Amino acid sequence: MNAVTRMECVSVSPSNAPALQGISLVLPQGEICGITGPNGAGTSTLAGVLAGDYADYSGDIIVDDRRVSPRSQNEATAAGIGVVRQQLVVIPTFTVLDNLVLSLGTTGRISAAMRKDIIDRFNEMTVRYRIPLDIHAPLDGMNGAQQQWVHIARILFSDPQTVVFDQSEVRLGASQRGNFIDLVETLRDENKAVMVISHDRSLLETVSNQVVCLDEGRVCEAFRPDEEHKWRPVNFPDGSPSTHAQTVRLQQFGPSGAEPVDMTIPPGFILGMTGKEPEYREILLAAMGGNLRSVGSLVVGDHLANVKSLETARGSGIHYIPADERLIGAAAGRKLSSLFTGDADSWFGRLFAKSDQALSPLEQLEMITRLSEDGDVAVPALVIVDRPTLGMDEKHQEQVFSLLRRLQGVGATVLIASDSLEELRNGCDSILVINQPGNVTEIPPRAVSPQILP
Repeated sequence: MNAVTRMECVSVSPSNAPALQGISLVLPQGEICGITGPNGAGTSTLAGVLAGDYADYSGDIIVDDRRVSPRSQNEATAAGIGVVRQQLVVIPTFTVLDNLVLSLGTTGRISAAMRKDIIDRFNEMTVRYRIPLDIHAPLDGMNGAQQQWVHIARILFSDPQTVVFDQSEVRLGASQRGNFIDLVETLRDENKAVMVISHDRSLLETVSNQVVCLDEGRVCEAFRPDEEHKWRPVNFPDGSPSTHAQTVRLQQFGPSGAEPVDMTIPPGFILGMTGKEPEYREILLAAMGGNLRSVGSLVVGDHLANVKSLETARGSGIHYIPADERLIGAAAGRKLSSLFTGDADSWFGRLFAKSDQALSPLEQLEMITRLSEDGDVAVPALVIVDRPTLGMDEKHQEQVFSLLRRLQGVGATVLIASDSLEELRNGCDSILVINQPGNVTEIPPRAVSPQILP
């Protein structure tokens, strides 16, 4: 099997993005290469280099033994490289057809023959890749997932031989995860070289022939998922720890008066928690989040966390979202705003300025996700969410897991508790099972038996 695309010693130091330091990768034809790493590792910069976003970089990009090293999007397209970017690249006031015409670089009116050719090619492509789109539909009536499919269709329409997806599955949501997996596997079966950049480790293990981990612009680990392998905190080749990785360790930690636990939570996971002890699980999570008196030690990275209260826990990088609504008044809102953003008059503080307000778990999750993505707060080391989908319909459940993946995408570890095993299986990288107080077992999602539930 010949390598269709190679990156050789690629280095770049953009002013507005993480740097790459001598990256060398091989993307074999007919294989899927998964790329992952913590926030700031350089994964999106890697996609940008392949897309031709950076004119000033060293090293080479070679396609079919041709040195192409694209310095613009047109050069990348001419080299047969298509990149589905993290940000949507579509015109929302146009139809799908208009967006396709725009992607071809055509200006002015198109002929009837060209219009028919575009429609025929698009319809054939949507059948082949099972893309759920109507070419005549306007984008302003579409949701985010549908617009993402338009973005994907624009890239695939030029039939690139190397296809890069930069966290493309996040906007599609849990309900269309299967469609996305079908798409990348079909591209692989067509003998294309496929790169999937994602923080969703269960997705990468499902679709990838090889997985490459980046940190601080360097390759720090690579493996094939069919080999026996357990995800572990990302380290550099010399064994020194990454500055981004924040492992959370519980050392004889637990609620006062209850059994303590010893547990290690690796960075960058979405972990589910379930089992036959829902009451113990609830008070354990509350103690971890600073909402209940605790004993023992909770360590974040190299620092002992202060979980004496909700506020001190947040100051230690742990954000706890309980299962019930919480009333947040104006004074508390301004105080939390100061803690989160350093500014009592930020949008978060103004949210509570006039009246008391009760936030549902979903609203609280949206709040911390927005703050983290906007850079208004340091990305939390651990977000604890206790039964956020309780009483929700399927649509809102998908919204919850979409937010969790977005948090994972900026580098947070997420711990979500649920009584629904199927819900955790579909959205989590691993599942923690508590069948008796003080006893926590980590199990791969598909290995968990339904008999564990109360």
